[in-house]
Amino acid sequence: MSSLSGLVTITLQQQAPVEQQAPVPAPSPAAQRASMLVSSLLLSLNSPPPSSFSASPSDLASSLLLSLNPPPSSSSSLVLGSDVFNHEILSYLDSRDKVNLRQVKRAWSTLPLVNKNCLDLSGRSNLSDDDLKDILDKASASGARITSINLSRCTEITNTGLAHLVTLSSLSSLNLSCTDITDAELAHLSKLTLLSSLNLSECQNITDAGLDDLSKLTLLSSLNLRKCFDITDAGLAHLAKLTLLSSLDLSVCYKITNAGLAHLVTLPLLSSLNLNGCLAITDASLAHLSKLTLLSSLNLSECWNITDAGLTYLVTLPLLSLLDLSWCRSFPDGSITDAGLDDLSKLKSLSSLNLSGNFDITDAGLASLATLPLLSLLDLSWCKSITAAGIASLATTLPSLRITGKLCHATAKSPF
Repeated sequence: MSSLSGLVTITLQQQAPVEQQAPVPAPSPAAQRASMLVSSLLLSLNSPPPSSFSASPSDLASSLLLSLNPPPSSSSSLVLGSDVFNHEILSYLDSRDKVNLRQVKRAWSTLPLVNKNCLDLSGRSNLSDDDLKDILDKASASGARITSINLSRCTEITNTGLAHLVTLSSLSSLNLSCTDITDAELAHLSKLTLLSSLNLSECQNITDAGLDDLSKLTLLSSLNLRKCFDITDAGLAHLAKLTLLSSLDLSVCYKITNAGLAHLVTLPLLSSLNLNGCLAITDASLAHLSKLTLLSSLNLSECWNITDAGLTYLVTLPLLSLLDLSWCRSFPDGSITDAGLDDLSKLKSLSSLNLSGNFDITDAGLASLATLPLLSLLDLSWCKSITAAGIASLATTLPSLRITGKLCHATAKSPF
C-alpha cells in the first residue's frame, strides 16, 4: 500500500439504481485494501463514510487522523498503509475492531497490538508459546515497557509460554480469561510481584492449590475468578492474605459456602464483590459480609437461599451503592418480600437496586424505597405483584429515578 501514488477513489455501493455510465477501470488491489481500511476505521469510530470521495493516500490518512481526539503525535508524517500509520490508527480502536482489521491486510494478522504499554493478543486461539516469546522479545528490543497484557482466549498458551512473562518486571495487569491454564502455570504468576489486576474468568482447570500461589501477589487489588468451578472454601482461605484486594468476582463458583466467605472479613479494602450464582451461600454469609464496611457494590443475584433475614445484616454497610438481588428466590416459595425492602430503605447510599424476579414484592414494599434519596436505577423485571399504581407513586416521590422492567404484571399504563 505504501507504493500507492496519485489519487485513490473510494466508492461504496449505492442502494438506489443509477443511470448507466461509461465503464470505470477496476481499482487496483492496493486501492481496494485502502478502501476497506478507511471504511472499517470510519465505521469503528461511529463516523459513517460518505458514498464516495477521493484523496491522496497521505491526505486520506491525515483527514482520518484529524477526526481522532486526541490526534496521534506523528500524524504529519503518516502514509496510508505504513507501519507507523497502522500502529497509530490501531491504538484508537478496541479489541473487536482490531480483530476485524487483522482480516483486511495479511501483515496485520501477526501485528502485536501495543498501545500505551498495553499488549492485546486476545482471541488468538492459535498463538503458541513460541509466538508469545517472539512477540515479547520484539517488544523488549523496541524499548516497550509493557504494563498490561491481554491473552484472553489464547487457548494454546501453556506453562512454557507463561514462564516468559516473568521477565516483565513492570507488568501490573494480566488477562488470562477463557484459557486452559492450570495450577502449574499460576506458579509462574506468583513471581510477578507488581501485578495488581488478574482476570482468570472461566479458567476451569484452576483449583485451590493454584490460589495458594496467587496469595503471594501482595499488591493484587482486582481478581476475577468467575466460573472457576473447582474453587472451594479452602481456596478463599488463601485469598485472605491479599489484604489490598478491592474487587473480587466469585460468580458461579458454586462450591463456595458460608464458611468460605468468612475468610473475606480479613480484606479491609474490599469494595466490590460478585457472588452471582453462588447457590450454597445463605443468610449467614451476609453476617460475615456486614463487616466489610467499605463495600460499595454487592451482587447476590441467583443466590436462592438469601431471604429477608439476611438483608438485615446489610444495613451496617454505609457505602453500599449498587445491590443486585435479582432472582433471589427459592421455589416454590419466594425469598425476598416487602419486609426485606423495609431494611433496604435504611441504605441511604444506595443508587442502583435490582429486584427482578422476586415475585412476592408488592406496592407496599416499593413504597418503602421512597426514603432512598440517591436511588437512580431500579429494575423490577418479573416482579409480578407490582402494579402500575405502585410504580407511579414511587416515580412521583423520586422523580430522578429510572425504573426498568419487562414482562411484569403491570398494565399498559405502566412506565415500562
